[in-house]
Amino acid sequence: MILSWIFCVNAGAQEISQEKILNRLTDLKTSSIEEYSSQMEEVGELMAEYIRTKEQECSGDFSSVEFDDGGTKKRVRKKLSKKEKSLCLYMLIDFRIKVTKLSFEIRKNHLKAIQNLQLGELDELEKQQVQELEKLAQKFR
Repeated sequence: MILSWIFCVNAGAQEISQEKILNRLTDLKTSSIEEYSSQMEEVGELMAEYIRTKEQECSGDFSSVEFDDGGTKKRVRKKLSKKEKSLCLYMLIDFRIKVTKLSFEIRKNHLKAIQNLQLGELDELEKQQVQELEKLAQKFR
């Protein structure tokens, strides 16, 4: 199908792929809490750029580069058919669903980790205060 070889020509822009974004998100599953915050911001920017680019492609008007038999490049303006536009938008929405599910799963896991740390600190604080109060109580026995 035509969508498999189409790419948007952006001057100086690096190609961002779904796989790259999903891999970066998957890597965040095992990241530390500190790494998660900074890395998630970078991944968010990548996702936003990818979605903007794909929305432009799905709008139906774009340029592509084709090579003729001699190997010379030529820029060709293309228009997507209604069916191709629908498929493009469907694929973009499907990607956004995957990203949303993965993002929330990672966020939940990190929030659970933070909560476990906080609960551990709370238990330790409780023990310390009870020990101090028990020492104080020994003075009055």
